[in-house]
Amino acid sequence: MKVLLVDDDRFVLNVLEQTIAWGKLGFTDVLQAANMHQAQALLKSTPIDLVISDIEMPQGSGLDLLEWLRHELKSSAELIFLTNYADFNYAQKAIELGSFDYYLKPVIPDTFTTVLNKAIAKIQAKKQTAARRAHPALTAAAWHRLLNGQESAETAAQLEDSDLLPVIVQPERGSKVSALHLRLSDGQETFGTPAFTPAFAFPDNNHRLVLLLKTPKTATTATSAITSLVPLGQALREALSDEHTNFTLFIGTLTPAKQLAAVYQQLTLMVAELAVHRNSIHFLSFYHHRQIDYLEPDLQLISQLIGKKAGKELHDYCQQYLQTCLTEQRLNRRTLRNFREDLLQQIYVELQRHNVQAHKLFSSREYQSLYLDSLNNLEIMFDFIDYVTASAFSYAEFADSSISVAQRLQKYIDSHLGDDLTRESLAEIVYLNPDYAAKLFKDEFGLSINHYIINRRIAVAQHLIVTDNRPINQIAESLGYTNFSYFTRLFKREVGQTPMAYRHQQRALQSPV
Repeated sequence: MKVLLVDDDRFVLNVLEQTIAWGKLGFTDVLQAANMHQAQALLKSTPIDLVISDIEMPQGSGLDLLEWLRHELKSSAELIFLTNYADFNYAQKAIELGSFDYYLKPVIPDTFTTVLNKAIAKIQAKKQTAARRAHPALTAAAWHRLLNGQESAETAAQLEDSDLLPVIVQPERGSKVSALHLRLSDGQETFGTPAFTPAFAFPDNNHRLVLLLKTPKTATTATSAITSLVPLGQALREALSDEHTNFTLFIGTLTPAKQLAAVYQQLTLMVAELAVHRNSIHFLSFYHHRQIDYLEPDLQLISQLIGKKAGKELHDYCQQYLQTCLTEQRLNRRTLRNFREDLLQQIYVELQRHNVQAHKLFSSREYQSLYLDSLNNLEIMFDFIDYVTASAFSYAEFADSSISVAQRLQKYIDSHLGDDLTRESLAEIVYLNPDYAAKLFKDEFGLSINHYIINRRIAVAQHLIVTDNRPINQIAESLGYTNFSYFTRLFKREVGQTPMAYRHQQRALQSPV
């Protein structure tokens, strides 16, 4: 960006040029003019983004300069007036001509820089709007090609005046990526200084949101990457916090379009490797890939704690182990994954001792969500550890109680007589080995599961055959017997007569003589 300082007072020009950090604000050229005619000559010869002008000057006032700028030069450059006089008529005329601001001398650098930042934001917004009008928005397919290193010359040309910044937003699995996607994909909001605008966003296959931000090259030439990216990260966090979800931000490095694929690949590698805390922000500038060997935990101690059902002690040991890995810089996603599988293996072994089918016990939606998210941050890993250990300990105790298991099976059978009841399907309800579940049932009730099911179905059938006017084959089907011939043979074996004979006999006995 270029700025033009216009004032007939040389002292004011020097103060403006020397006390304002123009380079840090993104200005590459600071030009000076002592009167309106010099200013006009510069404005005709070079594009100027911002004019800062005194009002009271010989050879034409600042208001005359602004009127010429708008009506003859047709320039949209922003203009800030400096004046010694708080004159309402001046202010009114300045507003009518489209000036950006009206500032009373003397110039105080901190206060004036705040005014300049507002003007810069407006200048950048106008440039981005002009760029969008000059170049139609890229299609989703074009952005994906760019990320895969397959950009066309046309795509590169459209983005030659911009720097791109890839960002990955990783929400926790219970959150809706669609809400974050909508929040970031309309392109209307800008973040940070210099201004970054969302250019493209899409959810990937790992429940993450990939976001591409765009900013004009001139806005970043004089700004170091970390100086601009740290406040950008905070701005994104504040904006996304409105969606009331926990998420981690991974922020890449500024890059021209032709290098975007390489930077995006490095960013995805960082996301796949880092072990992070909930709601943290991570910068590719600070990331260095390291090969870390997995140092397994004390599996014998873990096995002993699981065997004793010592949940708190196990939690404390896991926390100590992972904290040590973090302190010694040996903690990454691979470490978390190996540790999780080692822990699950020990839990599966313990459940096997209690004849519990662990893969059935751990098939709930809550387990799947925690399992998938457990590598995304340490807090969810600890939630996962607590969930699996509490579930395993609780169910191991339940499995050891033959009465509670048998009674649960009995209650389920009595309320589902019309279902297809098998030893295998019933064992799944209590997450036990079918042979072990059948043994517990027989120990409690003195007969096998199959015999109990037959007894209950025939008993209910006897009642319905007498009290219900439906055809007997329909009654049989309601009790799970689709083969009527089989039901008839079974009924006769258990009761001593066919279902129809039983209906006639019982109704005859109930009829008044």
